[in-house]
Amino acid sequence: MNAKPELTEIAKLIAGEMGLTDVHFCGKGAFKETFRVKDKNQRFCALKLVDRTKIDLVRTEREIEALKRCDSQRVAKFFGTRNFTSPDGRLFDVMLEEFFDGGSLEEKILSAALSKTEVINLAEGLFWAVRDLHQAKLVHRDIKPANIMFRNGNPDPVLVDFGLVRDLSQISITASWLPHGPGTPLFASPEQLNNEKAYIDWRSDQFSIGVMISLLLTNRHPYQTDPANLASAIPATHQRKGPSHEFKTTMTNLGLPSVVKMVSAWPVQRFSNPDQVLLTFQTQKK
Repeated sequence: MNAKPELTEIAKLIAGEMGLTDVHFCGKGAFKETFRVKDKNQRFCALKLVDRTKIDLVRTEREIEALKRCDSQRVAKFFGTRNFTSPDGRLFDVMLEEFFDGGSLEEKILSAALSKTEVINLAEGLFWAVRDLHQAKLVHRDIKPANIMFRNGNPDPVLVDFGLVRDLSQISITASWLPHGPGTPLFASPEQLNNEKAYIDWRSDQFSIGVMISLLLTNRHPYQTDPANLASAIPATHQRKGPSHEFKTTMTNLGLPSVVKMVSAWPVQRFSNPDQVLLTFQTQKK
């Protein structure tokens, strides 16, 4: 995948103004393009361009504020921001963040499947991150393999891309009349899919991690109704049909019944705080 030529030129112009060099396109998401650059100390950084025509400014400001507020080793480090107007008049929000030379979980699982022990260690690391977010009254709302990164030589996962972050200390900026709330449908909780804002808290992230554990270990979604169609899980989650009998049996046989609780249809049925989940995973590792 390559960036559009004009975006690469815009990234080079921004880099020049910020004293950055070696601009290299890394990838793109729904709302932003990411480039690897070097700062004045020859440190690699991630330069992210957010086109104002693609996402509301308030959401970008929430993302920046969340990254500043959550000082955690499990969350991407934030180095600074600025605005930039391109020669053709487009306005961009520019974010400079930590660059992860260990790649993403999405890339990692393309080369090799993870063992049960690796998946448990990964989940434990993610719950440490979610615990830090919970203490900051933040909900990521988009935990998935593409948004989990690694520092080179370090197996601890790090959460990135806070573009859909929910700040529970502020009024929601998602319109109440929308039939679906923000999130990646395959990993989103029922309360996200139904835009039930009053139910969204750290337990929504708990659900997403539970889904990911299931996919990593079984290549199936907990709510999947058609074995040949992964997407069949989305309407089943939306309708709160609950995890399948097959999923419950598989997790029990793997010695991971806690994952069934994590993906319960209603938040009140899941673990009530991150420490409970961490204790459960630490016990299962023994």
